[in-house]
Amino acid sequence: MTIKAIVNSDDGTILNIIVAGDDPLEAEAATVIVDDPDGQAQIGGTWYEAEGFTKPITSLPPLGPLSARQIRLVLNRHGYLAQVEPAIAAIPDETERNEALIEWTYASSFEPDHPLIASMRLALGISEADMETMWREAMAL
Repeated sequence: MTIKAIVNSDDGTILNIIVAGDDPLEAEAATVIVDDPDGQAQIGGTWYEAEGFTKPITSLPPLGPLSARQIRLVLNRHGYLAQVEPAIAAIPDETERNEALIEWTYASSFEPDHPLIASMRLALGISEADMETMWREAMAL
């Protein structure tokens, strides 16, 4: 069995994968057909003449809001929940501290770009990458 990839000749994007004998009539003028003896091609990936095939880049969905339940569960699972209220209590400005406590206590949902989330991330020592990972984990709860 011979596997071939139909590749856009302009940018190397893999458009389709065919087995020898399939009719590559779907290939347009701006495509080339490349042998893929090891079966490495994936639709949406890229083919580079010197490097061969790369996997497609998968984009993650945007971060959405979390419910109060979701954010508390994920913080608990990662050992941060007990640190949130002390971090809020440590905010020096009384108005900011009270507003943060009101937000934390009564908000029914939390947006990833809310200032309270950013300040708590910093106060708890959570990196941006770890916060995004935790946020995605919580979105699935």
